[in-house]
Amino acid sequence: MIWVIIWVICGFIGGAIADSKGEGCAGFILGLLFGPIGIIIALLLPSNPKAMGMKQCPYCKEWINSQAIKCPKCQSDLRPKCPYCNTPVNKENKFCPSCGHELPPLK
Repeated sequence: MIWVIIWVICGFIGGAIADSKGEGCAGFILGLLFGPIGIIIALLLPSNPKAMGMKQCPYCKEWINSQAIKCPKCQSDLRPKCPYCNTPVNKENKFCPSCGHELPPLK
């Protein structure tokens, strides 16, 4: 009976570790199935950048903060651009400040 309790505790520890890396319940399953070895496996899991609020720079492919407007590695401007004149615009703008065209909804 004590072994079952130890394995369940290992599951919760593995789950907490994997959750901090954005992997959800994978660590819980590893800890539950493999016990202390599952905790070690959960520690070795790579982090999931998308689940941690990161995105890839479209120019250099570096993982950056999803709110970034400039890539810290390649210094590229990541703001959305006007489809008519290619001027960087803010998401709040309804009209392009450069050419005056109405902007489509920006993501």
